[in-house]
Amino acid sequence: MKLWPASRSLRSRLAVISMIFSLVALTIAAGFYLTRDYTRGKAEFLYRLTILTQVTADNCRASLAFNDRGLSESTLETLASEPAILQAVLLGSDGDVVASYPSDLENPDIPADLGGDASLFQKGVLHLSKPVKLGGRVLGKLYIQTSAKELQDLLVQDLLVLLLVSLVATVIAVLLARRLQLPISGSILELVDMAERLRMDEDFVPEPSSGETRSDEIGKLARAFIDIFAEVRSRQIALQDSESRHRTLVEAAPFGIQEIDLQGRLISMNSAGLGMLGMPVESELEKKDYLSILEPEDREAVSQLFADALNGKESEFDFSKWEDGKQTYIVSRFVPLRDDQGHVDKIMWLTQGMTQREALQTQLREAQKMEAVGQLTGGIAHDFNNILTAVLGNLDLLEMDAALSEESQERITAINLASQRAADLTRQLLGFSRRNVIHVENTDINRVISGMENLIARSITPEISVELHFIEDLWLTEVDPGDFQDTLLNLSLNARDAMAGHGTLTIETGNTVLDADYCDQNSGANPGDYVEVAISDTGTGIDQETLDHIFEPFFTTKVTGKGSGLGLAMVFGFVQRTGGSIKVYTQKGVGTTFRIFLPRILGDDTAPNAGGDNLEEMPRGTETVLVVDDEAQLRKLINYQLIKLGYKVVTAGNGKEALERLAEEHSISLLLSDVIMPGGMNGYELAEIVMEHSPEIKVLLSSGFTEKATKDGEPEFSNHNMLRKPYTYFELAQRVRDAIDDTQRSVAG
Repeated sequence: MKLWPASRSLRSRLAVISMIFSLVALTIAAGFYLTRDYTRGKAEFLYRLTILTQVTADNCRASLAFNDRGLSESTLETLASEPAILQAVLLGSDGDVVASYPSDLENPDIPADLGGDASLFQKGVLHLSKPVKLGGRVLGKLYIQTSAKELQDLLVQDLLVLLLVSLVATVIAVLLARRLQLPISGSILELVDMAERLRMDEDFVPEPSSGETRSDEIGKLARAFIDIFAEVRSRQIALQDSESRHRTLVEAAPFGIQEIDLQGRLISMNSAGLGMLGMPVESELEKKDYLSILEPEDREAVSQLFADALNGKESEFDFSKWEDGKQTYIVSRFVPLRDDQGHVDKIMWLTQGMTQREALQTQLREAQKMEAVGQLTGGIAHDFNNILTAVLGNLDLLEMDAALSEESQERITAINLASQRAADLTRQLLGFSRRNVIHVENTDINRVISGMENLIARSITPEISVELHFIEDLWLTEVDPGDFQDTLLNLSLNARDAMAGHGTLTIETGNTVLDADYCDQNSGANPGDYVEVAISDTGTGIDQETLDHIFEPFFTTKVTGKGSGLGLAMVFGFVQRTGGSIKVYTQKGVGTTFRIFLPRILGDDTAPNAGGDNLEEMPRGTETVLVVDDEAQLRKLINYQLIKLGYKVVTAGNGKEALERLAEEHSISLLLSDVIMPGGMNGYELAEIVMEHSPEIKVLLSSGFTEKATKDGEPEFSNHNMLRKPYTYFELAQRVRDAIDDTQRSVAG
């Protein structure tokens, strides 16, 4: 039989609750009191007998000290005044029985686990033991066994009192329950009846009743009930209207709106989303995993963005979807939705479809932005290079002045170092802008990386392991080996910083063919054969917001002073110069891979060895050199430097003046000209005229960058006849001498 059947009335439930509560409260109070009384009685009993045992042990010291058995027996006989004592035994220091009570006690039962000074309750008997000491010396031990009947009687008495109190509490509880439930249950039953009528009849309006007109708490409850009902009815109507408008807006939206729960399951989807993501009707969702809608290659990256959304971070991403052989480009956004406590309880997934043309237009705008930044950066770096060339040249001349003091020499050295740092900065800027002069050659990337293995290992911490994986028969590519080394070192240092001092850096090479489908999805890539270099780390990964800006110059996530923001910009510029492309794959908490694709060079299976001869003294000569530069200060400096090397120098400020000097001076052996000059004729055009009319004159062009591509049929022109700004005095001397002497590298050759 159920104690609380569903059919029991509210009145009877109130009666039972009141009775049980009163009964339990009184019983607990009585139980607590009686338990405390028993505990106190037990403590007093134990204390009394312990004191008795200690006093008796002290009285036995003299009899044990003098080995007087009669005195010991007399002392134990005094225990007869305590009726609870069953037996007592006095033991000597050797454990033999000296005396006992009663005196005719044989084979006393002493618990083996009873110590020298201890008490033990066991089977209704209290065992007490006390050592007999005299002056710190143990003479023996007194053992007393007492009956616990006194405690048992006390316990029975307390239980009887508890039973009596429980009976009285039951009677009081019944009377109290009947007294309390009548006024409460009657009014509540009226409210229950009113609520039932309200549920069955929406037009029912409650009227004042006995409960409502009362001035006590029941009356207040009735009035509050009617007010709450009116408010709820009003809010219910407003909520229905709001939900109807919201559903209409969501369904009419031209973009997809999906809801995802915290487990990644789709909850709802509007009509635009159903059509865009290939779902016939919303009822077919059945809490489908949102990742199942994506293509396999997109799932890993998007799942990381979903994890960020669960942590409260909005994110944007693009993906494509194939349906019936047709590709749809979709721009998406994860928006976290929060509950009243501010916790994310679901994710809103917004999707907007794009045609292939719109997607390409988006990529084109990004490319145009990078190109505009590159043009601005390159222009500034070019002008700065001219200034640095003049500064470095004059510093070289000052260092040769023996009259300078040691302090002045130190200051010149400091200025030279600062200028070299500035030159490195402009070189990186030009690397991003793709306008620096390059010296490309057929290159075996495996060989270059192998030569850098020790440098890379020294550049990162010992806790980071470096793994190299090379493919055999790697194709050749035409790049500037120095630029490639800078690129690889920059990516290695970035990987080191991302791994926080420990992890694995992996560098791999391979032969790769990029098809049209891949290139359609990746702006800047062109179909063809490529040498692939992959640099992977096991670091923290890159979030989507940072990923959108990593190749922009001066963008950095490092603290101030720890990075210029030009490393990856230079990498981007190098890849663009080679005609290749770069792709970044990353996942938060897993790591990042940079894949560089360098165009394959066909028809040459050998790559030149890196290296060169270091001259111990500066090369000199007596030939005539025509120096052409629009910067008067720089022109004056070069004139002075070449004269000190023994050359005869003729100068001109532009192409027209240069042609006039050539007509006047027939002994000119070398044309040293800047590429970018005002007046309608640049260095290339001047060089072409010289090649045509005076093929015996060698040509050496100088620039920090050039916007003109090498002409067809002259692929080695910019590679071997270009002096990169800024340059040192030694570089100028070496390149001038090489240009005059090396007929294989001449323009006419």
